[in-house]
Amino acid sequence: MQRLLLKAPWLRPLPLASLFTLMVWLVTAWLASGLVGRWIASMATTPPPPRVQVQAPSAQTDLPLSASPLTALARAFGAPEQPGRTWQVSDIKLVGLIDAGSNSVAALQFRNGPTQRLRRNQTSAEGWTFVSVKEGHVVLIRQGQQLLIPAVASRPPLPKP
Repeated sequence: MQRLLLKAPWLRPLPLASLFTLMVWLVTAWLASGLVGRWIASMATTPPPPRVQVQAPSAQTDLPLSASPLTALARAFGAPEQPGRTWQVSDIKLVGLIDAGSNSVAALQFRNGPTQRLRRNQTSAEGWTFVSVKEGHVVLIRQGQQLLIPAVASRPPLPKP
């Protein structure tokens, strides 16, 4: 008896590497479908966020507005200054100075705010006017109050040629 061998061109034997690759793809697709299914299920069972009732602020507050500390950021945006607080020399930091007579320029920092550059007879945002440099001090005037900020070099000056 003769064996009948049927050979179809689309039924050729696959190499072992191709079978392994096909198996890895099938397992990956199966795992991915399980993860996507879990993700969709978790999205469907997530409770909606709780409703929050917003109440209008009351007209009465515990602290007056002037009791909050004035920060550098608030001063930078023009917030009013706290009443009754006087300025001290320690409130103003001299960052830089060019002593050139009538063309003098000072870089000053007021109460840890942003550094401001002031030319002679120019007024800062805080109301301080840079008047002059006198005897190693920067002279500032504001509403009749005068402050002398020491202009001390942090290192020795350059030698004169």
